[in-house]
Amino acid sequence: LELCQAYPVGKIVLMGTSMGGSVALNYASVAQPSIKSKIVGVVSVEGTGDLKKLYQTSDKSVVKLGIVRAMGGLPEQTPSAYAEASLLSHLDKVPGSVRFSIISARKDDTVPSLLQKQLFETLEKSGYQSKFIEIDTAHEFPEPEIFLEGMEFILKN
Repeated sequence: LELCQAYPVGKIVLMGTSMGGSVALNYASVAQPSIKSKIVGVVSVEGTGDLKKLYQTSDKSVVKLGIVRAMGGLPEQTPSAYAEASLLSHLDKVPGSVRFSIISARKDDTVPSLLQKQLFETLEKSGYQSKFIEIDTAHEFPEPEIFLEGMEFILKN
């Protein structure tokens, strides 16, 4: 909010990788109205819209431990924390004009690509303009061109 007051902007694109991609997705639904009304899109790289599913499907103990610490417990212990931090729990609070670029790494065993595919399908079924971009890598920072491709989809007329 303070940045928007100091530097007035008309459009906001949220972008993040891995957990940052998950946070960017969720922020589109929970941002305060003055911010949310300016969000035109989200570029999520190797993120998820459902932290409970991530906990259940990731084979990485560091991922599970990080989620448990961030959510204050296991999914069955703090279900509301998982729901509050997951876009798919309150997708109905995202304006219909928001566009999504979902970038998925085929060889990702940290945030399984199945989660991005399911997210993309849910977004499309819910009427959101979305693009699914698949890259042939593991869980790693992709080439800058991938971010640009996602951003171009968000900003195209």
